[in-house]
Amino acid sequence: MNYLEHYSQIFKALGEPNRLAITLMLEKREMCVCEIVDILPVSFSTISSHLKVLLNAGVVKKERDGKWIVYSLSKESFVRKVLNTLLEELKENEDFKTLLDKVEKVSRESCKLNYREI
Repeated sequence: MNYLEHYSQIFKALGEPNRLAITLMLEKREMCVCEIVDILPVSFSTISSHLKVLLNAGVVKKERDGKWIVYSLSKESFVRKVLNTLLEELKENEDFKTLLDKVEKVSRESCKLNYREI
């Protein structure tokens, strides 16, 4: 894959509102699927599909933490630069602040679903 295809894949992955929201939540902290499902008004299977797109684009990574699969942001510098620019724009946005408040309130232990990995 050449560099244009690579960057295009990243922008395509971030171009869907729920995937962008997931990415912004992961900027705050690593999360498991059920935590994301508890925050966003979409099904587990939809979140699963979104995470696969983000994984394939290199925006997020996953790893096992005991019985959980947790997702976090990629360390790729381009992804970090794009998100830092976006975060600077959103820092005073009330919807964004509400999203981050929800991230603070969910935990793996209080997940409504009993899903642990994709």
